[in-house]
Amino acid sequence: MAVALLSGALMDDALKTSAKTSRPGALLASLTIGAALLSMGYLAIMQGQTVMFLQNLAICGSTLAAVAGLFHLAKHSHRQWQSMAFVGLVGFSAVEMTAATSGLRVNARPPLHYDQQERPENSPHFERITTLSSAADPSGVPWRVETLGLGPTVQNIGQAAGLQALLGYNPIRLRSLEEQIAPTHQNNAANRRYFGQAMTSYDSEMANRLGLRYIMTAAPISKIDPALSDTHFPLLGTFPVGRRLAHLYENPRAQARAQVLAPSGEPAEGRANVTRYGHAEITIDAECTTPCRLVLRDFHYPGWVATVNDAAQPVLKEEGIFRAVDLTAGHHEVVFRFKPLSRQNLSAALTRITGQDPVE
Repeated sequence: MAVALLSGALMDDALKTSAKTSRPGALLASLTIGAALLSMGYLAIMQGQTVMFLQNLAICGSTLAAVAGLFHLAKHSHRQWQSMAFVGLVGFSAVEMTAATSGLRVNARPPLHYDQQERPENSPHFERITTLSSAADPSGVPWRVETLGLGPTVQNIGQAAGLQALLGYNPIRLRSLEEQIAPTHQNNAANRRYFGQAMTSYDSEMANRLGLRYIMTAAPISKIDPALSDTHFPLLGTFPVGRRLAHLYENPRAQARAQVLAPSGEPAEGRANVTRYGHAEITIDAECTTPCRLVLRDFHYPGWVATVNDAAQPVLKEEGIFRAVDLTAGHHEVVFRFKPLSRQNLSAALTRITGQDPVE
């Protein structure tokens, strides 16, 4: 959006002034564009997409040539031709945008299709799942939910409705999450769930440990997860959603988001209560009778740091994807904070970039 606005402003300036680009500036621009094209061409060859690259290069080149010609007419020709050139520029831009972007059905739907995102509480299915999931799990965190196959206009409904949604639309995912939870998966129009190495089904230990309590699908769950029957999970209701019928299921085996574990990995004697759950800071009141590990089943994203009783403590990786800290016996206040610019995180990033540590 910013590039489009700036391009329009620059074109307006160029049409109104007679300033010329300096030779060094033109040379630098040419070298930059040339280097970019060479890099893209090399990548296309390496990926076996040479024909696609050449086709798109031809389209781009012809588009630029047409715009440059109309621009030249608008700036240097007779007033009558200038007016026609301006009309041509506007018309060409409208056709290009319609063909390339705004013609997509996701961008061209009537406003009523987006009412679920604007006011999710007015939709019976989202009102129901929001009410159910807002009840805290045993550690004090709202239950996780998953919505699947309800169409492109509700792909980010989790964020709009304030849900603890497991999947979003094309999220930026860590490789570990991609491999273990949802490989190459997006939730907008899928009619089948692609499960990972750890979460092999909705009925799996990983799904339970994630605290995935409510699942809303656009088809009976057996169609989404062939490992299950339609009666495996309690069906809490069905709701019409446009041409679809949303099915709301409950996983009664979902576990608390925060737990204290013994060295064996089994639940330890003690407790873990989340007293504050924010976007960038989470406070947990934890207690165990013997040395234990506090596991918060949120993702081990780079930049999270932890303190235990105000003392810095390393954030460990549990099961390859979760955040954890080791605790001594007794009562502790554990605080996780997201500090992407901390020395620890910047040092770790530099280590990965230099190849001394595998990239996450």
